[in-house]
Amino acid sequence: MASQARDCIDLNSASVERLDELPHVGPARAEDIVRGRPWASPDELTRIGGIGSGRFEDIQESGLLCR
Repeated sequence: MASQARDCIDLNSASVERLDELPHVGPARAEDIVRGRPWASPDELTRIGGIGSGRFEDIQESGLLCR
C-alpha cells in the first residue's frame, strides 16, 4: 500500500486537476475545495455544495484520499 500513500490525494495540497479525479468532484467543486482550505478532516467536504453524505461516502470508498 506504499504506492497508495504516495499517490493519494491530499485535500490541502492537491491541484485542482488532481482533486478532479475524485468521484463526484468536477472542476468547479475542485476549485471550491481549494478555496475551502485548510481542511482539518476529509468529512468536512460535506460543506461543499453538492457533496452530501452519499457522495462523500463514494469519495471515501474510492481509496483516493490520503488518510
